[in-house]
Amino acid sequence: MEIVEGRATHVKNALDVRRDEPDYDSPLGEQHGPPSVTHRASFQLGTRAVQISSRELVRIAEGDQVLLAGMARRGAFDALAYRNLSSFAEGDRGWLPELAVGVILSALGAFMLVVGARASQPNPFALGVGALLLLAGVYLAYRGQRVRAAVGALRRHSA
Repeated sequence: MEIVEGRATHVKNALDVRRDEPDYDSPLGEQHGPPSVTHRASFQLGTRAVQISSRELVRIAEGDQVLLAGMARRGAFDALAYRNLSSFAEGDRGWLPELAVGVILSALGAFMLVVGARASQPNPFALGVGALLLLAGVYLAYRGQRVRAAVGALRRHSA
C-alpha cells in the first residue's frame, strides 16, 4: 500500500450510470432494476496520473491538497481511499459490501465443498460449484479488505 500526497491538477469528474437489462418475461412487462452509480475522478498529482472511483461523490477539486492510499496499476495510481486536506472531505471505494458478500460466498462455497465430498459417491457438480463460490468469495473479501487497509493507512498517516 502506497501513500502519496500532493496538489490535484487537471481534475476531471465523471458519473457512470448503468441499468440492468430489461426483463421482458416479467408479468408486469418491461422492468428495470435500480441503476448502479459510480463516481469517477481522474487528475494529476505532480507528474503522476491518478484515478479513483467510488459509490459516493469524489470531493476533489482543482488545486486541492490531497492524501491518497492505493497502488500503481496500468501506468496510473489507483487510489482506494482519499483525504482532501483542503476541504476535509474523505472517501473510499467502499469496502463493506465486497467484504460481506465475499464472506457469505466463501461460507456457501465451503458448505458446498463439504456436501459434495461427504456423499457416499462424491458429487462433481457440488464440488465444482463450491470451488467457484469459494474462489469468488475469497477474491471479493480480499478486495474489500484491501480498501479497508487503505482507509486505515490514511488514518495512521494523519495521526
